[in-house]
Amino acid sequence: GMMSEANFLKSLTEMDVDNINSKQTSAVKALLKEGDLTVDEMKSVSRAGYGLLKFVEAVMGYCSVAREIKPKREKVAKLERTYHQAKRDLDKITKEVNALEAELLDLNKKYEEAMAERAALEDEARIMERRLIAADKLISGLSSENA
Repeated sequence: GMMSEANFLKSLTEMDVDNINSKQTSAVKALLKEGDLTVDEMKSVSRAGYGLLKFVEAVMGYCSVAREIKPKREKVAKLERTYHQAKRDLDKITKEVNALEAELLDLNKKYEEAMAERAALEDEARIMERRLIAADKLISGLSSENA
């Protein structure tokens, strides 16, 4: 029969259990119910049949769990995509903020330099004004002596 085929075991191990649909699982459940044979009863009848029945029950259990997990996996995948996009956006914004902060530091430095230069120029202007007043007084004093 089918179990004696050379590739039967390979076909079982390579079976894509994720693509078993609910119609197929319902058909297998109906056959299992119709057969009304427990794993222990099958063990006493046939070792190969026992192994195959255990495999079928394991696949059916997997399908049951997978049906519950599939929407959760999809949700996780969607959340991961959203997370990665948000992370890329955050990285981009962080780079922009860092560039703006660097520019702000540079502008603050230039502002401080300009304010220091202004203060120095104001000090120099006051000194020049005092010298101008002193020179004016000196010229006035000298011109009154000549008169």
